[in-house]
Amino acid sequence: MNDRAGQQAAFQGIRMEAKRRLGFVLLGGATTGAQVRDVRLINELVRRGHQCFVWWGFERDYHSRLDPRVEQRWLFHHARYASYSKLLPFIPGGNILDDFSGRIFSRVGGRMMRDLVVDRFPGVVDHGLQGMIRQVCRGVGQDRRLIDQFAHELTATGVSHVFPMLAVLAPFVLAAAKQTRQKVDCTVTFQGYELYSLAARQVGLEAEFYHKLKLAVAESGRTPVTVSRPYAERIESEVGIRADDFRIIPPGIPEAKVMDRDKALEILRQETGVDFTRKPVISFLGRIDSEKGVDLLLMAARLLKQRNIDARVVICGATAFGTTYRTACRQISGHLGLDVCWRGFVSNEVRTALMQESYCLVYPSLHHEPFGMVPVEAMSHGTPVVVSDTGGVAELVRWNDLEGGITFRSWDSGDLAVELERLLTNTDHYDRLRRGTQSVASHYTIGRMTDELLDLVDNESLAAVPQARAA
Repeated sequence: MNDRAGQQAAFQGIRMEAKRRLGFVLLGGATTGAQVRDVRLINELVRRGHQCFVWWGFERDYHSRLDPRVEQRWLFHHARYASYSKLLPFIPGGNILDDFSGRIFSRVGGRMMRDLVVDRFPGVVDHGLQGMIRQVCRGVGQDRRLIDQFAHELTATGVSHVFPMLAVLAPFVLAAAKQTRQKVDCTVTFQGYELYSLAARQVGLEAEFYHKLKLAVAESGRTPVTVSRPYAERIESEVGIRADDFRIIPPGIPEAKVMDRDKALEILRQETGVDFTRKPVISFLGRIDSEKGVDLLLMAARLLKQRNIDARVVICGATAFGTTYRTACRQISGHLGLDVCWRGFVSNEVRTALMQESYCLVYPSLHHEPFGMVPVEAMSHGTPVVVSDTGGVAELVRWNDLEGGITFRSWDSGDLAVELERLLTNTDHYDRLRRGTQSVASHYTIGRMTDELLDLVDNESLAAVPQARAA
């Protein structure tokens, strides 16, 4: 072994033993797949002995499932850039006071108050996103007070690496990292950027916003991360970052906990009023927002009813952008003469019971989903899934020659009805998929996700060592 190889091997050994001080910037508000992924990642890192620090942007979830050992701070509330005081005169004006008022409201009001505000004022989230996008496009460094405070906290915590949950948060990290005493690296992660590009499009800043995301990746000097190959290809076509430049690290899901069937059925009866033993239950679980395609499921259910195929539909989930779409879907189900069970946010216990006892779970997204943790979790419980053939979610139902679900043509409720009819009437087809569910899901673990991320950090840090020594 030559000297350089020996030095690298020794350095790698040190890195493997060393415990890290890592920072994360999470975007709060509605519970999204991106937030769930990062919370699971952080908790696994803490379990392994690493020290993690979290800064919340946009909103803060005071009831998150973060390990209590994680130190949490505010970065900013969306009121800071939305200037709500101009709309509501009784709130003090100015970015800093808007931010402070928003934080107090968040702490005192909690999730219930947030949901009430989003319900009564459905445009409030869009307004907040647009304000944040404007600030990113004009340059977050112009908010000197925020960046100085963030840099001070990064220095005080001694973090060596920060992972923004979303690429839109990376400019805040990079601006603050320039002012820290220690070197702070930043890995830019793309998951769900399309929701923020929509806000940028609404204010005429889409091209500039994409340019800022490309600059953030270049400035970070590190390999960007995304969650699936199809999503990387979408980013290449829209943002202009080559798909081959990404490290693909799929999200991980926790090991499925088997619930006693009698207990699960009783929980579901109490929570939904549905007897899951009387007829097959087709479930949807996730955000009930327009891009999720719940209306497609309703149309497909109507077609099944016309064909005298007896099944019950259960739809559970909260909303991130107000209840307008949810209300429209409920009206559609009424016009179609469907007996649908609607529930909002459900507990982990109900979630587990639903995934375990449903005949199948449908995930009919209209857009290019980055990934799709809900279908993978359903498969981990032995439940076949039906997903759109567009985006990262389409590749989740197969692993080599195994299948745990099927795809249908995107935006085509007729094709969705055909695939559901096959599941409900072809026992051999259904049983084959059911046998493959858990094997397919087993490739998406939290441990594997964490290992891959740490491997990326270690390898890039190792590659930088010879250059640093030469300098």
